[in-house]
Amino acid sequence: MDNKKYKTGVVVGKFYPPHKGHHYLINTALENTENLTVLVCAKKEQLIPGELRAKWIEEIHPDANVMLIDDNIPEDQTPENYSKAWADYTIKLLGYAPDVAFTSEEYGKRWSQYMGSEHFLVDMERNTIPCSGTLVRSNPLKYLDFLEAPFGKGNSFFKRLFYLRRFDVLFFLTDGSICYPTAKKNILHIQ
Repeated sequence: MDNKKYKTGVVVGKFYPPHKGHHYLINTALENTENLTVLVCAKKEQLIPGELRAKWIEEIHPDANVMLIDDNIPEDQTPENYSKAWADYTIKLLGYAPDVAFTSEEYGKRWSQYMGSEHFLVDMERNTIPCSGTLVRSNPLKYLDFLEAPFGKGNSFFKRLFYLRRFDVLFFLTDGSICYPTAKKNILHIQ
């Protein structure tokens, strides 16, 4: 086994959907940690089921331990209390406090401190990978190139269609292009 800086580490996220920024974060954690756990947070109302997102993370990062968890921490509290609640929940789920928590978010330092873990900040400014889940969800077609396997660029169009299912109908035109009339009655035409 490689001589890595940390024995145990954790990454937490919705991965809604998984994108290149998430993979950069997880790959950085794997490079520095012997035993990495990735917590995939899910709520029932999310369009992409948590089970599917966890499966995608497992497929893309087979060296990480992936856990699907309920995102059930009430958000209507101070940032300090919210981070403390997540720290307590993380320790309960893992059964121990990890040596390090890897994040690309402002909350990471507080969350890590409440666990008694070191914080490893990765590309918070999104300079390396200029993408976030919020951006992808706001305009999935614009950020399609940031989506990774098993449904990103280089994979079958139909694997990506699950994420883009907001479109009502798919037409194959005689010139080989694809046309989507959307639920909002806008037309997207891809050649």
